[in-house]
Amino acid sequence: MFEQQTILIVDDEWMDRSILTELLKNDYRLILAKNGEQAVHKAAKYLPDLILLDVVLPDISGYEVQRRLREQQRTRHLAVAFITSQDSADDEAYGISLGAYDYITKPFHLAVVKARIANILRLERQRALLEKLASLDGLTEVHNRRKFDEILIEEFHRCASWEAPLSMAMLDVDHFKAFNDCYGHGKGDDVLKLVARCMRVSVPLSSGYVARYGGEEFVMLMPGVSEQDSMGICRQTIQLVQDLNVPHEKSTAADVLTVSIGGVTVFPSLEESPSRILRQADFALYSAKKAGRNRILWYTECAESAEPPLVNQLN
Repeated sequence: MFEQQTILIVDDEWMDRSILTELLKNDYRLILAKNGEQAVHKAAKYLPDLILLDVVLPDISGYEVQRRLREQQRTRHLAVAFITSQDSADDEAYGISLGAYDYITKPFHLAVVKARIANILRLERQRALLEKLASLDGLTEVHNRRKFDEILIEEFHRCASWEAPLSMAMLDVDHFKAFNDCYGHGKGDDVLKLVARCMRVSVPLSSGYVARYGGEEFVMLMPGVSEQDSMGICRQTIQLVQDLNVPHEKSTAADVLTVSIGGVTVFPSLEESPSRILRQADFALYSAKKAGRNRILWYTECAESAEPPLVNQLN
């Protein structure tokens, strides 16, 4: 059963809003706006599946609303269909050139409008599903490396704008090659799926992101989460993995499957690159593995040195 889709109706005419509301209210969740500024605000707040956008509005035009939506990372993907009494071929071509799905003219032919909306939302659902599948790691079903790189840039800049902390932790399955050699690659794949599940439990969707970074290496990105809280999330992850009690007789860290984690918490700046946080988390992970594995090491920025200072958190 699909979740009910959301439509944002943007029209300054009360009669037109009423007609569309009556036509669509039984099939979709509806949000209403009377002008362009409301449309931009509500689109960013609710991220509707479709925006029915009047071209002529009392403050800014529907075309300007569409341009603003396309300029913002959060709203650039939203589906838009223009609704207007301007029915020339040039008007329609211009609206489509701005990235609109469709151009619906007034007065409304209700059966045609309803069919067009259903078609747009069907295509939008398919697009969203394909995009989701393209962003996931096929084995573990967490974000893949490509999607993580996009998320990191977006969250780094967002935390910089809000002057909020950004925490990252890189995780490596201890002696994974030895595990594969001993128990087989099928068991190795099962282990990666279990580790990803433990990470998803520790990092709720409201707190951050989990991704497979490559091979047996994963990453947790936690925007707005303090160093103390993110370290607590990592401790929980280590414990959950150990509690699986998966035998690992070839490990020097323990007789069961374990993981090592290296993390860092920074306050990003718009003037710097997200690559800094990646390097620091990777250095902390390397140090955790070098120190004996099955532990957390947290990079700290309290001093500059050839080997950055680390906070050691044993399991």
